[in-house]
Amino acid sequence: MKIKSSLRKLKKGQIVKVNWIDAGDLDGGTSWFSDGEKVFKEIPVETISFYYGHGKENLFLVRDIESQDRDEPYYNGPCIIPIGCIKSIEVVGAPPKNQ
Repeated sequence: MKIKSSLRKLKKGQIVKVNWIDAGDLDGGTSWFSDGEKVFKEIPVETISFYYGHGKENLFLVRDIESQDRDEPYYNGPCIIPIGCIKSIEVVGAPPKNQ
């Protein structure tokens, strides 16, 4: 299933596991390198978090949902993942009961 169609099925507060590739960087911290050096790397990441929403280009997750006030929960620990970097997304838990 395609990522964007998977995102459309998600509900706010569901716990999701996202496998994605983070942007690489230069090994060694220098900006000068030759063609023979392998200085760029892709970083595979697995993120487990609450689904908050998504836009055209990005997935929005949060780490915490504070729900003392059921009518207006507060969110903490935002995480933004570019949709083009996502390899897979899976629902692993239901939203909190007060969501």
